[in-house]
Amino acid sequence: MASITNQEQQRIAFTTDPTNAPNDRKPPSTRPTFLVSSSKAAKEIMKTHEHLFLDRPQLRFVDKIFYHGNDVGFSSYGDRWRYMKSICVTHLLSNKMVKSFQSIREEEVARGIKEIKSYGSSPLNLSEVSSALFNGFICRMALGRKCDGGYDQESGKDIYRMFKELAEVMGTICVGDYVPSLSWIDKLSGLHYRMANVHRQFDAFIEEHEIQYEQRNDNCCNKDDEGKKCRRLCGAFA
Repeated sequence: MASITNQEQQRIAFTTDPTNAPNDRKPPSTRPTFLVSSSKAAKEIMKTHEHLFLDRPQLRFVDKIFYHGNDVGFSSYGDRWRYMKSICVTHLLSNKMVKSFQSIREEEVARGIKEIKSYGSSPLNLSEVSSALFNGFICRMALGRKCDGGYDQESGKDIYRMFKELAEVMGTICVGDYVPSLSWIDKLSGLHYRMANVHRQFDAFIEEHEIQYEQRNDNCCNKDDEGKKCRRLCGAFA
């Protein structure tokens, strides 16, 4: 679907110039779209004048779930974004930090392989196993505890469902992002409610983690290695 859409956009860019279209033929209440249809223009945008095109588009799920794009993934290019990026590179993604979590990665991979082997010749949902594996990576490295909810049915079911719902909401097309006058469709379909619900769940999850982090900081972060790593990871954004 994506390749077909891109091909259609390229065809439109070569055959029409919407800037010269009469006002009565321009689509009402739509977002302006910039189509790049040549390698030369792409180089100008993505290399020569990259800093002018770095801002993220204004998407509803970013505003509703990620606090108007204040995180490193969705914030606009500027001093704040550069500062957050430097923290990620220096602390979260440094070679020393990545190597410090090697044992966690090995344990999670071994657990995933064991789960796959347990199916034998029976069919399995590889997507769910892979999702549980990567959620295990992220949760143990960022939070210091397991929260996969996949093949470990006793741990983190609610967190697993929350992240799954987040991925589904982010992957759902929001009509209002492209045609603001039709944003009522998103409300009617329940997309606005799902965004608000995920936002509330994440707020509660973050508040709970902050409390647990403070408790671990007082009780166990000075005692076990994984707790110390978790403290360094969380402290980078504290």
